[in-house]
Formats: sequence, structure tokens, C-alpha cells
Amino acid sequence: MKEPASIPVFRSVSRVWHFPSGDVLLELADHRDCLLPDVDKVDIPVSGTEHIAEAVVLDTDTTVRAEKISGDLILKEIDYFGELE
Repeated sequence: MKEPASIPVFRSVSRVWHFPSGDVLLELADHRDCLLPDVDKVDIPVSGTEHIAEAVVLDTDTTVRAEKISGDLILKEIDYFGELE
């Protein structure tokens, strides 16, 4: 996906693979997996982590979005209740 920040949300994310290149693979429970390029930071709650080859793999169960903040692409959990305030 060329512009991950253009998609509002990625639902039912079960695993996040963060590669040294900055690419992130989202494993989605109900949809096809999605590859996001050049992610600078992943800021989501996790239930487990492991290293597989060069990648850091995060186990999660959440909805996320990619946001551009100060030029960095950050993958963040959606806080529906916080956004309603």
C-alpha cells in the first residue's frame, strides 16, 4: 500500500511484523494481509512478542491506523472512546 495514512483504519489486526527496512505486515483476521512501507514506529498494545529472522513480531487484537506525525509514519491503536470526546 503506497499511502497507508490514506486508509482510515485496519480492523481485526492479529499480528504485526515489523521488518528492519521499516516495512510492516499486518495480519488481519477477516481480510487479506496488508503490507505498509516505511513505518517509523509501532505504538499498539501487544499480548506477546518474538523475533523471527530479522523481524519483530507483535501479537495483538486491535484496530489500528497509520498516522503521519511530524513527518514520521506511526502505527497507532484506534481509541474510539477518546476520539468521541
